[in-house]
Amino acid sequence: MKASRVAVMLSLVQGLLLVPCGKGEIVLSRLPWTGRTFSVAVAGNHAYLGAPGHLVVIDISAPTRPVPVAKAAVPAAVENLCVRNTLVFAAVGKAGLLVFKSKNGALKELAHYEAGHHVWGVTLGNRHAYLAAHDSGVRIIDIANPTAPREVGWLDTPGLALAASVSGKYLYVADGLGLRIVTLSRGTRPKEVAFVPTPGPALKVAVARGYAFVATYDFGVRIIDVSSPESPKEAGFFDTPGLALSVAVRGRFLYVADGPSGLRIIDVADPRTPKEVGFLQTPGFAEDVALSENLALVADTEDLRLIDITDPTNPRELSAFDPRREIDTQAFAAPVEWPTTAIGSCCPSHQLATR
Repeated sequence: MKASRVAVMLSLVQGLLLVPCGKGEIVLSRLPWTGRTFSVAVAGNHAYLGAPGHLVVIDISAPTRPVPVAKAAVPAAVENLCVRNTLVFAAVGKAGLLVFKSKNGALKELAHYEAGHHVWGVTLGNRHAYLAAHDSGVRIIDIANPTAPREVGWLDTPGLALAASVSGKYLYVADGLGLRIVTLSRGTRPKEVAFVPTPGPALKVAVARGYAFVATYDFGVRIIDVSSPESPKEAGFFDTPGLALSVAVRGRFLYVADGPSGLRIIDVADPRTPKEVGFLQTPGFAEDVALSENLALVADTEDLRLIDITDPTNPRELSAFDPRREIDTQAFAAPVEWPTTAIGSCCPSHQLATR
């Protein structure tokens, strides 16, 4: 892996560091490491929470009273989740990719793909999963048979692939150094067609309405015009007060998991002049956000928080689910019927809900 300008490294003690390569190395940026990593995805009336050592399914049909209905042990931290129909795809760091079937109040592991790389993110195309695999770039996994995923292609990226999102025939990769746009028109032989550098580390990306929204830590969210994916250009940016770690888009509003500054809601109707219209301070460190109907689900280092965003200018917390307590002490609910669509940062933009 060539990273001529910047090397991005993870330390479980110190967090994510950016240091120039070569002589005179210095720390450019540091992400605080809390020892507790959460990720969240939503499908219908169920939230999927990646908690330390577990994947938990939570019934959110009554948002003021979330109820855990299934859980499964996982060998490492769940860095990212993607849900399609009854299948759950979990990026589990050095352990690779786990595939579960969720039905009848239980999680059944279908496959464990040991990627041989640290898998930070997973996103889905028609028959392929795309893994953001750190210094091993993007790995393309055939999931036509979810019980036997297999690698069929890859693309080495110059930075560190931390997250990805599919929109149409393109893959958008948050690659540490910036946003890389990759054409998928050649099937299992992806090719980079454009790159937009970002001032801070590109950590997560969501694509909607011809724009890519890139979370760049202490440089806020960069808004990239990708209406012509092979000629992208930055249209605007919003410098959040905290640390932009994850993003989700619905209609004209952008929802940002902003680390110590909780959930920030940004009006991006005019991407050139985004403006904050609402926020909700969370007690913990907001790490991930997913949307479902009129709910924003924020995974912080304390709880999964269910937030009413019916009025984006006045978000209200409805409840909080504490996995530390609930996983060990609460009986799991009776079997339920599972949804067939998913909303979350892993999903292609055409699957995102719109107002």
